[in-house]
Amino acid sequence: DEVIKSNEESYQASVDRMIDKDLDDNARSYHAFKWLMYGHLQKGNFAEASSIRDSMQRYCELLPSKLARNHLIMMNGAYYTETDSWAEATISDEWDNTDLNIQVQSIDIYNRYMASSDSNEKKSFIKTLEQYITDAAKKVKKRAEAMCSGTTSRSQATANNVERARVVLLELKAMMAMEEQDLASIEKYLLEAVEKENTTAYAYGPPEIVKPSAELMAEWLQSQNRIDEALIYFKQVLERNPKRRIPTAAIELEKEKV
Repeated sequence: DEVIKSNEESYQASVDRMIDKDLDDNARSYHAFKWLMYGHLQKGNFAEASSIRDSMQRYCELLPSKLARNHLIMMNGAYYTETDSWAEATISDEWDNTDLNIQVQSIDIYNRYMASSDSNEKKSFIKTLEQYITDAAKKVKKRAEAMCSGTTSRSQATANNVERARVVLLELKAMMAMEEQDLASIEKYLLEAVEKENTTAYAYGPPEIVKPSAELMAEWLQSQNRIDEALIYFKQVLERNPKRRIPTAAIELEKEKV
């Protein structure tokens, strides 16, 4: 409730300032808007969250700035993941997102993969993300070499961003293995994803990887009736994302069964 209230106030303050100074939509606090939507998702207020996502879609259509596209991609990923409503997903492909940070690009690919029902298209998304990661890793290496000369920018991708993108790639490969019923590959990719995500920097708030890899692992283990193992991974998610709704609900369900 406090997260929702504080971000409602923060977002409204940005809107008031925008109106007062006659600024464009880039003056909106999309950061607060994203947090506000996530707060509603964690409360199960899906109608309110849907309305916020729809508004973000509209703002992006009116002014598809880098800032707006970044937030729409992350909000799409969070909304459809939390509500498990990918069949209804409206993922626009009208914008060229090659100018975005590799971490956001990976979520963009994730969103498109999840919204697709075509296996060949999904495989092409995986290949695209692999290439994005290769290109981004090269840029990060060059940036490290350029730091001594001071020719660097805080807006550029970091090694941490690349590692998070690699986690998403492993998740997609695991999900493709699920379609192919390749149990050994599923577990291999998910274990790698969890291990890699645990090495990335902790980010307070809405997960930077919109589907935490430990959560995906837990849900798969649950589907295999490996409940005790699944609970371990659900609890692991809560260590990085306290009170997150999905693992909390799963743990409570198992308590009721006992």
